[in-house]
Amino acid sequence: SSSIAEQNNCEMCAKGQYQDKKGKTLCSACIPGKYQTEKEQVDCIPCGVGRYADTPKTEDNRTRCGEGEFESESGSTSCLECLPGSHQKHEEQTHCIECGVGRSSETPKTQGNCTKCEEGEYQPDEGATSCLYCIPGQYQSQEGQINCTECEVGRASPDVGNKNECDACLGGTYQVEQGATACLYCIPGQYQTKENQANCALCPVGRASLEKNAST
Repeated sequence: SSSIAEQNNCEMCAKGQYQDKKGKTLCSACIPGKYQTEKEQVDCIPCGVGRYADTPKTEDNRTRCGEGEFESESGSTSCLECLPGSHQKHEEQTHCIECGVGRSSETPKTQGNCTKCEEGEYQPDEGATSCLYCIPGQYQSQEGQINCTECEVGRASPDVGNKNECDACLGGTYQVEQGATACLYCIPGQYQTKENQANCALCPVGRASLEKNAST
């Protein structure tokens, strides 16, 4: 009966504390990354994935990882930010999501979806931190695309990041190739009166032209 009385005189370890050895004079606080919601316990519980505890004594205030954050390990003292090229719009997550094709994110913490590539840009890869500009000879008139479109025959574009359809070759010029950066002049003895053409016409009998880029 005396041993029971002595045991009853010992104080219970409070919430957020533990003691796993006999004969101790004090309880130990849960270390960061662990918690304990019950009294008189012999150990603390690691925070689950997607949560963390950054204080040395935690009762029941495990914190959820917020938007733009994640934690894949248990017992963590903090959450990790999503890397550039990824995002996470939900709380308490174990990983971030790579930006889809046609999108990018250059900031280290993104709360919403990754940004769509603008007109004149593209991105064929997942997890990108930026979009790529269409090169000369190409264009893209829509957002969120994975590639650019080559200039059609009879058209050309010298510009980087062209948002509109390539320029039509004017009278006296032509372009037979796709993806061209410039139109070609009709050579002497040839002409072209129309726009957007793939070739020039030979001067008919009874006519001649010493000029290049003849349009009549």
